[in-house]
Amino acid sequence: MNKRLKAVRIDTLRDQSNCPACGAAARVHSGDQASFTVLFQCGSVFDVRGGTPISYLTPCPGSSAVAAAHLERQAEAKAIAAN
Repeated sequence: MNKRLKAVRIDTLRDQSNCPACGAAARVHSGDQASFTVLFQCGSVFDVRGGTPISYLTPCPGSSAVAAAHLERQAEAKAIAAN
């Protein structure tokens, strides 16, 4: 199972054409049978090495933008409700 999971993790990253957090296009795919890295246009970097889980090396800034937009919508709704 461990060897299979390792291969599936690498295949999963290899198949990413868009950032899983914000949808930005992939810029660079690199790796081999042991590790794989994907760099996205938003600047995020996702990686898998050896038997470790898929992780991010650089977080997606889009996630913060989505969270900020959500907070702004909440604030706007509260302001409208207060009138």
